[in-house]
Amino acid sequence: MRIRAGLRWFGVATGTIVVVLGCAYFYAIAPHHSFAPPESAAGLLERADELAWGNEWAEAQPLYAKAERLFESQHQPSKALYAQVTASNSLACSLVNQFPIRVPACRMFGIEVS
Repeated sequence: MRIRAGLRWFGVATGTIVVVLGCAYFYAIAPHHSFAPPESAAGLLERADELAWGNEWAEAQPLYAKAERLFESQHQPSKALYAQVTASNSLACSLVNQFPIRVPACRMFGIEVS
């Protein structure tokens, strides 16, 4: 009788731990959307990041450039720099993805060649 109660307790505890860890994993990998207006600098940057994450670099590049200009006008140099660097990576990735060649310099900047 005590063994069954112990096994039942162990099963409930294990199930609870699995559910909690599963939820934490999902929260960690799921994209977190901000509530920024779509045409704001933060909204444009978020949309460009989503496009880049989906390997749509060519569509993301103009959004990064526009977000960079808006961040510069808002005197947020760190975010403007992020948009500028990511835009240059997006341009390189869009060029690399058009041609079936391997470019070693792209790996230096974290650009994956598929």
